[in-house]
Amino acid sequence: MVSLGDSGTLAQLYANLTSDSASNAWTNFQNAIQNLPNGVNSDDPFGGLAQPMQMAHLAPRTAELVGRVFAAIVSDLAAGRQPEQMMANVRAAMLPVSNAKAPTVCAPKSKRLLPPAKRVKGEQQRTTRSA
Repeated sequence: MVSLGDSGTLAQLYANLTSDSASNAWTNFQNAIQNLPNGVNSDDPFGGLAQPMQMAHLAPRTAELVGRVFAAIVSDLAAGRQPEQMMANVRAAMLPVSNAKAPTVCAPKSKRLLPPAKRVKGEQQRTTRSA
């Protein structure tokens, strides 16, 4: 489907996969549905909607990792990258993320944190001269 681009249709995909005419796709699909033993009585015939609640127990880090891997795969597919490059990007997405803290701007005793009128003990007041 990705190779067909944004304007691709399911009929074109059907034609590519079956070597049959795209104009036969809808008719054959309807025939296949009518020949199902119990017909179609649900918009979720495989029970996929019942499963998401099972993911609720995933640790946030695991969910984050899954998201990074999935994003790498989707972006690589959209960019048309080669399988080797896709695997390298998935491996890179699986590397642990650094939890480094942001560096502090200055120490608590820094003069930069003091209001202009305050002085540090033992320091003489500085005077500025204008030219």
